[in-house]
Amino acid sequence: MYKLNDEFFTDHSDNRYIFVNQESGLFYGLSSSGSMILTWMLAGSNIDDVTEALLKIPFCPTDIKERINTMVNDLLDVKIILKTDNQANEVPEIDLSDNYTQIELQDDRFNTDLVVSDDIEQLLLNDPVHEVSEGGWVPNMG
Repeated sequence: MYKLNDEFFTDHSDNRYIFVNQESGLFYGLSSSGSMILTWMLAGSNIDDVTEALLKIPFCPTDIKERINTMVNDLLDVKIILKTDNQANEVPEIDLSDNYTQIELQDDRFNTDLVVSDDIEQLLLNDPVHEVSEGGWVPNMG
């Protein structure tokens, strides 16, 4: 099982994880697919269970297990997640019956890449969830 490293600032909104290493100033982000997978794994699901569930979706790429392994290894390498000996009391079922979940997974093509940036503006420009113009992102303070 895995847990988030408390040394990172973590935000999980809009179905996406963003992590900030407060010492180095580096920002990390996961797509909706990567964030969903990480959420299941933090709840106690293992890579095999997640892979098995995702492969039931007709448009799931056959290399999804390798993608998940790469994502987990990348998260471990930069210490965003840590291995723990704790076991979940009850591992929640991975429910993919929701059409919204399947559409999100398909829309970002099951992207599990961990994106890293030292420039928050560039990270937001790369983020398709937020509307960003050529001039950059302007927060709505209204």
